[in-house]
Amino acid sequence: MYWFLMLGVLVAIAAFFLLPQLKGFRTQLFGAAVTLVGGVIPLATEMLGYLQAQDLAQILPPQYAPLVMLFIGIMVIVLRRVTTGPVGTKS
Repeated sequence: MYWFLMLGVLVAIAAFFLLPQLKGFRTQLFGAAVTLVGGVIPLATEMLGYLQAQDLAQILPPQYAPLVMLFIGIMVIVLRRVTTGPVGTKS
């Protein structure tokens, strides 16, 4: 059953990449997929193992975690409102 599901996923991905609307983006999508699978996922699992061995409560007590997340979210909203140009260009 597992192989059948994997085959279906591969067929769906192949059909997605054959869409004519993706002309010019297929190479970028493929590069992003290779980067994600070959680089980001292995590094993330290694970092996760390291972080699980650390006692993060000494750095950030659990009761402050929602405040930190709130601050980060507000900063992202503010930065999006301040920036107007596309990524990689000076405005």
